Amino acid sequence: MNTSRFNWRVYRDFQGRRNRKSGVANTVYALGTLLVEQGRFAQAEPILRKCLAFRQHVLPPGHWRVPNTMSRLGASLIGLGRFAEAEPLLLDGFNGLSNNHHIREYYKRRSLERIVDLYQKWHAAEPNKGYDAKAAESHVKVIELEKSSN
Repeated sequence: MNTSRFNWRVYRDFQGRRNRKSGVANTVYALGTLLVEQGRFAQAEPILRKCLAFRQHVLPPGHWRVPNTMSRLGASLIGLGRFAEAEPLLLDGFNGLSNNHHIREYYKRRSLERIVDLYQKWHAAEPNKGYDAKAAESHVKVIELEKSSN
């Protein structure tokens, strides 16, 4: 990755060439996403939590970035093994994205895939509690979503 280009992008976001508030939130979200993808869940969680609080405060009700951030925060909590805390964030995030007809299917599918991941890992940690059935049910929804977008 070209570091000078990345730094310029961060600088531009903070200087307000884009909307200053959303630019900062987008940069913070990108950092949280990167940390989740690197498996650095403990570092990602407080960053994504602050990003979510900021977006809930600044963005209008129903804006797609709020449920998308909820879903990503849920992913960081899955990585920390905090499944019960992740579940409502993931479910609310998916519902918020599903209710927005202008959002790309990609975001809906990724959110639903995180729900599948939650229940698979929860089942592995606590077998025989029905999480495998929830994972299978959510996986069917992923397949249906893929079919409907083709």
